[in-house]
Amino acid sequence: WVADFVQGDYAKLGMAGIFWENVDGVYGEVGAKAYEGDFKDERFGYLGHEIFLLPGHMLPEHNHLGNGSQKGFGPKMETWHIRHGSVEFFGEYQGLAGETPISEMAESEKPWGYGEPWFKSKYVKTCVAGELYSLKDPESWHFMRAGKNGAIVAEYATYHNDVKFSNPDMEFGNSTAEEI
Repeated sequence: WVADFVQGDYAKLGMAGIFWENVDGVYGEVGAKAYEGDFKDERFGYLGHEIFLLPGHMLPEHNHLGNGSQKGFGPKMETWHIRHGSVEFFGEYQGLAGETPISEMAESEKPWGYGEPWFKSKYVKTCVAGELYSLKDPESWHFMRAGKNGAIVAEYATYHNDVKFSNPDMEFGNSTAEEI
C-alpha cells in the first residue's frame, strides 16, 4: 500500500509498505483452538510491517493511543530495524539512544512542520542500515524521515490500528487525481 496522507506531495510526505501481519486475537480461539494455558481467553496482538521510503521521504508526526477504538489494547510499542539506507527518528522525548534536540539542526535540515503550533517532536536520532531504534514512551508523538538514499525499514510492534496525527489536516489515505 501507499499513502500520501491526503497532502498531494507523495515525494515529500508519504510512505509505502507491506503489512506482513497485523493480528489481534484471543488465546484459545486461534489455530487448533487447543490452548488451555494461563492466558486462555485473553487478547494478544502483534504486527510485522515493511516500510519503503524514498530519499528524504517522511511520515507525518503521529502517535498511537491505548484503547480508544482499540478496546482491550494498550498503546503501540514499536522497534524499527533499518535494513537499507538511513533514517532520522524524531520524537517528543529524549531517550537513551543519543537523541539530540531538533532545535540544534541546521535550519535547512529541520523537518517539515517544525515550529508549527501542532508540531510536538523535540528530538532526533539518525540510524543507519543494521541498527535498531525503539520507541520507549508509549503514546508519544513521533515520525521518521529517510536519508539521502531512501530507506527500507522493518517494524516490529504490538498490534495497533489507531493512529492520531498532530497536524489536524492530516489523515491516513491518499489524494485523488483531482487534488494533485
